[in-house]
Amino acid sequence: MEEIQSSKNKGEAVCWSHLGKIYKQESLPFSKLKVGDVVITDKKDISNELYEHYMEQFQPPSLDLTNINDMEIMKEFKEILKGLSTSTDEVEVTNTSEIENAIRSIRPKKSAEFDNISNFIIKRLPPGYIQGLGNCFNLWLEECRMPNEWKLAKIITLNKLKGGVSKCDQTCPISLLATHSKLYEKILLTRIRSWAESNHIIPKEQSGFRPNCLIPTRVLSIYQEVLNNMAANSPTLSIYFDYQKACDKVWHAALIVKFSRVNIPFTLLKTIWFWLSMREAVVVYEELSTRKFTISIGLPQGSCLSSYLFIVFHSDIVKQTGAFSTHIFSDDLNVLISAPLEKKLEPMLQFLELEGTKVSYSAEKQKLYNLTMSSTVNQMDQERKRSQAPATVKRVDGASTNIGDSQDHVHFTDGSALKRDGTWKHGPERNLSREERKWLIDKHGWTSPAKK
Repeated sequence: MEEIQSSKNKGEAVCWSHLGKIYKQESLPFSKLKVGDVVITDKKDISNELYEHYMEQFQPPSLDLTNINDMEIMKEFKEILKGLSTSTDEVEVTNTSEIENAIRSIRPKKSAEFDNISNFIIKRLPPGYIQGLGNCFNLWLEECRMPNEWKLAKIITLNKLKGGVSKCDQTCPISLLATHSKLYEKILLTRIRSWAESNHIIPKEQSGFRPNCLIPTRVLSIYQEVLNNMAANSPTLSIYFDYQKACDKVWHAALIVKFSRVNIPFTLLKTIWFWLSMREAVVVYEELSTRKFTISIGLPQGSCLSSYLFIVFHSDIVKQTGAFSTHIFSDDLNVLISAPLEKKLEPMLQFLELEGTKVSYSAEKQKLYNLTMSSTVNQMDQERKRSQAPATVKRVDGASTNIGDSQDHVHFTDGSALKRDGTWKHGPERNLSREERKWLIDKHGWTSPAKK
């Protein structure tokens, strides 16, 4: 941590040079694939299984016709598309200087992308070519579109496992895009970013995918906040929300509606929709390539535009955490809940249990993404822990934590308690709503509490 603190002013690359040695793991190549209880080794069979898996994964989401929100989004989405078809506005055009800056920002990789053109070649283009490229970009910006050929992606799969035979859902799809399309997306990104930052769409808690908001700074903020609480002998509840397949599960209709509701210019919205719609992909495994299939959900992970669109899409997630300290790392969320100082440890832990349950319930109720939650209490009363035999209390995530002489139930600051036998002991006040109690019971396998 001292090395991170000393390097935080030297740029993100220096900081990650320290963290990368600890946390970064190389993706292992795989020559086998597990399908059910069968392990296949034939390259063609593996390629076909990956094709079937990703073709199904990127199918349009199934809508719940009884869900009012789903129906409202689809109705609003259709109205937006009608407006986009009649819009005649234009996006701000570009120039050779902006294109040259975009070219300088890419890494000089010699490996060719999907269009068999490498960044190394792009960085050596003559001025005349860049001028012609600028003319093409301006035409497409005026028409709010891009070449359809650039919508085809080559998906390569990375192994998520450290060892053993992986399944299809244990691989990560990476989209290789046309090199020229990446330059066009960088030009488009500057316009979207300018609009979002000038209108304060992105919360200040967001780190990553935006300039001058380094993830190491956010890590140090959490570290310092927990350190301050430890100095005050106050426990801290840390709740981590992980977006499962974050970019791969973005619903296109919801994305367009969300951007429309935050009043993005129609020209940018029209360009985003053209960029997002009617995309296709092929899965490549070693030297084998599959047939094309349509991508009807998700954002291409090889695009610089995808990351920024995603953080705008979930920019209002911090509203669900209340007044507690919130930190967003690219596409992951952390909530720190600090307990008010008390003479005894017990009331502080009760406060953390109650508020942690409320935050978790509120986040899951939104159903914006599939969320998995884990929680830890960063500090306990060490003197009490040493002097007394440990007992068990149920944490927010249902796991057990040894804290002292607490009983085996979830208890709250109002004096109420949810016991293991399913009965509910009420306190003088009911700080949890009926929906929150039902979520706690259903989520962690408790039986229905007895009515009082």
